[in-house]
Amino acid sequence: MKKKLRVGGVLLLAMVLTLTMSIGSVFAQDSYEPINGNNAKIPIPVKKTLDIGNAEAYPQHTVTFKVGTGTAYNRSGTVTATGTVPDLEYTFTGAKTDLEFTGEFDFSRVKFPKPGLYKFPVTEQISNNLITPVSGSETTYYVYVQVDNIVETTGASGLEYAPTAYKIVKGSSVQAPTGNPSSTAKVTTALFENQYLNSKLNVKKEVTGNQGDKTREFTVTVQVGGVASNLQYTVKHVSGKPKVNGSEVKAGNPVIVNTGSIELKLKDTDEVEISGIPKNAGVSVAETDANQSDYTTTSSVDGASATSAGSWAHTFNPTATNSDDHRVVFINDKQGAIPTGIFINYWPYMLVVLVALAAAITFVRIRRNRYQEDDI
Repeated sequence: MKKKLRVGGVLLLAMVLTLTMSIGSVFAQDSYEPINGNNAKIPIPVKKTLDIGNAEAYPQHTVTFKVGTGTAYNRSGTVTATGTVPDLEYTFTGAKTDLEFTGEFDFSRVKFPKPGLYKFPVTEQISNNLITPVSGSETTYYVYVQVDNIVETTGASGLEYAPTAYKIVKGSSVQAPTGNPSSTAKVTTALFENQYLNSKLNVKKEVTGNQGDKTREFTVTVQVGGVASNLQYTVKHVSGKPKVNGSEVKAGNPVIVNTGSIELKLKDTDEVEISGIPKNAGVSVAETDANQSDYTTTSSVDGASATSAGSWAHTFNPTATNSDDHRVVFINDKQGAIPTGIFINYWPYMLVVLVALAAAITFVRIRRNRYQEDDI
């Protein structure tokens, strides 16, 4: 009887221990995503977004997403997963409709030499320095892969051990390499948020004065320097019938310019908006008509009188909180005196005519009076 009780006690203790371990395993797994099947492809998603502000186009660039070497923690010595995860590479074309990318990393080539929890860093590389991470966004993520099942069947890429669960955490929320990340650090996707910091420049023409020709086209040249020569700029219609590099800009139909030299033809009230001017771009704007000496030219920048009458230059420095937008107005004035002197020049001749006329009238009256006296 005692033997049976002892056996029963041992079985009960074993069940309690098993249940306790199971509960512990469940709690350990509660913030991880389970992986079904073998290690053919661990579905670790990555996403990239691009904010281009007011621009209609942006620099074409390639983004490469990389998974670094996985290292197990909480064990003596260093245990490193072997094999590599292929990079995810995507080229953003420069079109406004192409601002997002999503993909999944393929872990099928990775081999885990021991069971444990492996930590993999995930980063991105951008081919163009004009595309930068959004301020405050994550630039590194970590993927924790739990490996604890022995593979007993074939068809699992020759792995001795297979992953059973994973978790993606924010880089800034990860503890030391030997620490287990908290569940609050967990995210569903490695999200990389990038931005194209750029500004816009408005250019307007005003013609004033009683002799100002409001139908005349004035030439304004915009030069963009200090940045890559293959950037695209967008010229939008604001008012009037402006022309850019010989083509009229119409409302709702912006013109994409593939050069840093932009020639504008502007009449009175014509205005355009040039967007996509990047950080560190040096921009000069000047009236370049060779035959405008008969006009007096002044200008204003952002509503204030400019120090230079027919030109303006600025190095743009957009930030996440300041787009560094500006508006330049060129005013061409032509005044003319009303030619009132014509009456003074002809007055002596008119005076002679008036005197002669008065004399004739007087003579006629005298003769008439004499005829009347003779008849009496």
